[in-house]
Amino acid sequence: MKMNSIVIKCVLAVAGLLLLWQIGILTLGKEPEKQLSYEQFVSRVNGAMDHLSQTYKTIKPTAQHYTIYPGNPEMKWSKNKVDAIDDDLSKALTKEIFIEDGDILTKVGFYYHPWVSEKHYASVNRIDSTTGKRLGSEMTFPSVYSNSFTANGLFIQVTTFRVLPALPQHAKLSDKEMETKMITRNGEITSTLQKYILDFMESAP
Repeated sequence: MKMNSIVIKCVLAVAGLLLLWQIGILTLGKEPEKQLSYEQFVSRVNGAMDHLSQTYKTIKPTAQHYTIYPGNPEMKWSKNKVDAIDDDLSKALTKEIFIEDGDILTKVGFYYHPWVSEKHYASVNRIDSTTGKRLGSEMTFPSVYSNSFTANGLFIQVTTFRVLPALPQHAKLSDKEMETKMITRNGEITSTLQKYILDFMESAP
């Protein structure tokens, strides 16, 4: 009889845990996504870069560039000194590819952030011919356009800038025409990447 009582209590305890788990799923809407492993990051980014290479004229850097984290001498901001896992240079946290379009170049940077689990825009930045006016200054600035967004395990930055000196066929373009061209190209590349992520990367195991 005592044994039956223990069994009943165990069954009720398990049932209670299962109920709490179900309530948690209903409350959150879905189970939390698993963190993206570094191996998955490398595989998915390589796939995204291949996709970009099939769509645009791309240039892959011949060497990996590492950045020492500034303001981190006491390791309060990161357990790493450089942008590599455990400072192991074979495990870079950043992968980059460049897209060439005449005298416009776009850098697409993929950054490994395993704790990111949602899709959202991180920032939309633009520096153009109106920047001096907005600052009340007569200084001129190079045009730069940047979109940043996140997906599961990824922070992605798409930055478009002008290559100098300008090509002869583009030298006659006004600042406004060049800015429009750069904004259009940046938005197109950003949309291409987002569609690839939705269609392929998120369905990958």
